[in-house]
Amino acid sequence: MFSGKTTELFRLTKRHNLAGKRVVIVKYARDTRYDSSMACTHDMNKMEAISAVTLAEVYPEIQQYDVVGIDEGQFFEDLVMHAQELANSGKVVIIAALNGDYRQKPFQNVTMLFSIAEKIDKLSAVCRSCGHSASFTFRKLQSAKREIIGGEEIYQAVCRACVIDLYNQQKAIENDTSICTIISASLNRELSPVKRMVSVENLDANESVNVLCKKRANG
Repeated sequence: MFSGKTTELFRLTKRHNLAGKRVVIVKYARDTRYDSSMACTHDMNKMEAISAVTLAEVYPEIQQYDVVGIDEGQFFEDLVMHAQELANSGKVVIIAALNGDYRQKPFQNVTMLFSIAEKIDKLSAVCRSCGHSASFTFRKLQSAKREIIGGEEIYQAVCRACVIDLYNQQKAIENDTSICTIISASLNRELSPVKRMVSVENLDANESVNVLCKKRANG
């Protein structure tokens, strides 16, 4: 993320527009971060767009254009089929997409484009931790859900070294939380009803650990 892929999509489609081609951009309808109806970059440049969750729902309409730009292509499950159909019918198809998620797992629909695309440009961002070139994304929000749309409040562009460090830190925090939860549970079983109520309602996890350690030390 933050590599300028939407900005590059705008640049390329504008060139075709200047050449007299009929151009359309399709944006993912669930991405409403900056604008619900227009494609938008992180620095708030905007272009008119058609919103859709699948390309199938707008396919008859976009067939009428010479050039089809698709933003956030990784979210369109039917991307490969319709992109190839458009290209085979003589359309120019330009897709801005992530090739992998925050876990460095590939978006299969984007990976499948590699074997049918004439040209692939891989962009990189700037690591927000060290300033080096960033090819990966760190997600600050911990969730098992893969599709969480957001900007800098959720995601951070990072290099390989920094993404490893950040996920190790995140994992350490998760482990600390698990340990505190287990110790607090033990505390609740060992303390009297009055102390148990205090430990649960008025103490945080670290305070519960301290009380438990004192109780054990005093015998």
